[in-house]
Amino acid sequence: MVLLVGFATLNAAFFPAGDVLLLFAVVSIVLFLTRNWSEKAILILAVVFLLQPIEWYHFIASVLNPSHQLPDLKVGEMYAEVAAYTQAGNIGDFFAGNITLGQKASLLWAVGAGRFFQTAGLFLLGFYIGRRKLFASSEKNLHLWIKILIVSAIAFAPLHSWKELIMGNETMIQQTVGTAFDMWQKLSFTLVLVSSFVILYQSTTFNPNRSLETDFRGVICNYQIYSNL
Repeated sequence: MVLLVGFATLNAAFFPAGDVLLLFAVVSIVLFLTRNWSEKAILILAVVFLLQPIEWYHFIASVLNPSHQLPDLKVGEMYAEVAAYTQAGNIGDFFAGNITLGQKASLLWAVGAGRFFQTAGLFLLGFYIGRRKLFASSEKNLHLWIKILIVSAIAFAPLHSWKELIMGNETMIQQTVGTAFDMWQKLSFTLVLVSSFVILYQSTTFNPNRSLETDFRGVICNYQIYSNL
């Protein structure tokens, strides 16, 4: 996490819009806090984060109270100030502003755009996959990834269509429900890519070495059986 902050600071010094690595470093705290949790608890929390609860809270609040507004994090004003010192051309102000104001603006934009909870959910989902060893080559995992591929492929089209319809509504709906559906359709497409890669990687057609690995494991297994006998 400390290294990520260092890399983020170095990268941001040359880029006025901030660096996403700072968001990753901050969000990764959730992995530290849940490191001793059960697999079920980790998966539940990942689902909660990926459901985008903050966006749904603001949407429901706006339905109950039409005067409800999203919190103003002043991101626009910050980026306007970033643009001003960038155009001024002072390299010292440029570097100093990028690693301070630019990073702050980038982080707050991610919070306002729903990226904070999305990133936390994806981190926990990856943590869960690692705990369950779902990338390991086995028939059980292969069947699971095939199911994930089918479900995510079927879900992508309606999620994408609903997202496009929602984005045609008023700003409040776009920035709440629209954000949630945008995240979900991207997640479904991501799962299509990941599951496809895993399935192809375990296929001998795309990974000839896997057949050799399987044969080698079979030899070792038979050797252990006969040794025990």
